[in-house]
Amino acid sequence: MKPLETEKSMILSATSLKGLEILRNNSTFSEHRSLFWILNKTLTKFGERLLKFWIAKPLKDLNQIEERLNILTEIMYSDTIVFKVVEKSLTKLPDLERILSCVFHHKCSCSDFINLLQAFAKIRSDLLSISDKVSSEILVPRTKIILTELPELLDDIDRFISNIDIEAARTGDKTKVFHNISMYPAMKKCLDEIGAAEKQLNDFRVDICKVLKLINFRYATVAGQKYLIEVPNSNLRLIPTDWLKISSTKQVSRFRSPQIIKLCNQIDQQKELLIGHAADAWSAFLNDFATYFYKHKRVILYLAELDCYFSLSKVAKEANYCRPHIIDSVEPIFNIHQGWHPIITKIMGEENQFVANNLDMNIQNRCLIVTGPNMGGKSTYVRQIALIAIMAHIGSYVPAESATIPLFDAIYVRMGSDDALAQSKSAFMVEMSETSEILSNATSRSLVILDELGRGTSTNDGTAIAYATLEYILSEIKCCTLFVTHYPPVVELEKHYPENVSIVHMGYILKDNEDDLNDIETVTFLYNVVSGVSKKSYGINVAALAGIPKDVLLEAQKISQLTEFRSIIKRNIKSLMQKFASLSC
Repeated sequence: MKPLETEKSMILSATSLKGLEILRNNSTFSEHRSLFWILNKTLTKFGERLLKFWIAKPLKDLNQIEERLNILTEIMYSDTIVFKVVEKSLTKLPDLERILSCVFHHKCSCSDFINLLQAFAKIRSDLLSISDKVSSEILVPRTKIILTELPELLDDIDRFISNIDIEAARTGDKTKVFHNISMYPAMKKCLDEIGAAEKQLNDFRVDICKVLKLINFRYATVAGQKYLIEVPNSNLRLIPTDWLKISSTKQVSRFRSPQIIKLCNQIDQQKELLIGHAADAWSAFLNDFATYFYKHKRVILYLAELDCYFSLSKVAKEANYCRPHIIDSVEPIFNIHQGWHPIITKIMGEENQFVANNLDMNIQNRCLIVTGPNMGGKSTYVRQIALIAIMAHIGSYVPAESATIPLFDAIYVRMGSDDALAQSKSAFMVEMSETSEILSNATSRSLVILDELGRGTSTNDGTAIAYATLEYILSEIKCCTLFVTHYPPVVELEKHYPENVSIVHMGYILKDNEDDLNDIETVTFLYNVVSGVSKKSYGINVAALAGIPKDVLLEAQKISQLTEFRSIIKRNIKSLMQKFASLSC
């Protein structure tokens, strides 16, 4: 089955999301230090959710990407007051999406609902106040449509607010929440019955005054019990025998007459009915509001979209990102000038300068083999390229001085080595499964990044797999590829595909300790991309940095030198044999 042609999102697999730390980091598995963490400056919960969706599902429709970039550009560089008003309106909004969902399922509290209505009303009021400026000062059609339609979509809000007692709604008392009770006959009947009973109780005070020989009388309320006849214990002789004693103290006793008991029971019964009818009325009111669910859902999506634009524009401006140039062509050009890793740069801060690097790829020179020392920055470099490409497809500005990026249909990334013990898979099995997925699904318009493929098995097998995989990509898939490797034979593919393959390594400075032949060479990492192959991986030097004991390092160095010497001898013998064979012919 093929994806629908109308699908406008590029493929970004779960492996790529994890390997590039798009939504969460691989250390604590939190959003901190992820791409989402970098780009998320949203003001609302629903905006945050939409931004997360955008990041996980980048676009592959050039028109949509350009539209987003145009909106960001206008927000960043326009002098209009419109965007300031809109951004202020988004500040401190409740989670409108959650509340609207509760309304739809009739599970919304009164206080949440009034928060929703008041938020909608304020947004409508704010946007109406700048409607003239929207029509005259906003240039991007999409933004103008959103800001024009929003108040129109909210034109029914005043009708709902006008029938709500805000204070009662805040307390959650549904029996008092409606101004126009005539719309709910069952509630009105209960309230009328309660009112009539309360009037009779009030009128009955005249009879109580006669019985107790009082000029004036007021009912007492104790511990929530109303309509109590409180009598000093010195006057108990005046109490009729049919009055029911409710409670007493040393000074007073409290009673209810049969008539009061009857009326109180009527009131209690009507109040119970009222609560049920009020719940039904509230449900009907929510149901009436829910008939506009999709219209109000559209409002929230518009607001979330605006929130995402404000977030991306704020990030771009603060970090001095550039607007990428996206090319939709079968002959892609992939150039990045002075690009940097957005996450690491922010973590390092201004005090530690991140080393910016370039990328230059096209339809011919479409494969970059990256070599270099361990800890030299190879993985960081290729991740950086992938993140810049993803950000561009989100419709975001990117961390570079300039960037020309082809329209990719997918980005496939294979980084690191992880076991999947729950599925009984070794690190190498996981590596091969993920590589198989890439080889099966990548097209000529994909970006493929493979980091040290084959390191989960023996050197010979790993080299063979890495070589064969890259050759298949070069000959069959023919897509933009970044291939990180330590295997020297893989580099030989440049000779077979000289127009398609370039080789770079991460720069370093090697300092020989000439005074001490038994000491380890010192490597200083420069983290810049340099043309050509790295001579060695300098793993022993990294081991030294990690604190491995010196005796172990020296022994490792001897073994490494011996192994290297044997390799040189083998190569020389092979070369001589080939020469002899040619002479004999």
